[in-house]
Amino acid sequence: MTKEEYEFEIEKELEGFRKIGYRSSLLAPAQVKAIVGKSISTLESDRMRSTGIPYIKGPGKKGGVLYRARSVAKWIVDREIKTA
Repeated sequence: MTKEEYEFEIEKELEGFRKIGYRSSLLAPAQVKAIVGKSISTLESDRMRSTGIPYIKGPGKKGGVLYRARSVAKWIVDREIKTA
């Protein structure tokens, strides 16, 4: 896949997010759960093991976790199985 095709696939995923109502560039774990089909506890486990979707943590001990929509889209595209 060329870089242009890769970027097109990511943009296609982002457009899909917008169509289902997720217009923000930052997504809460519950929104990511609905998009990728992983439970919130699995997303948390992935964060603890430093695997899975990249995320942003707010400041302090109680800082919330957010995911960039582009990171979620990239994660989805990277895991797609392409067939001819």
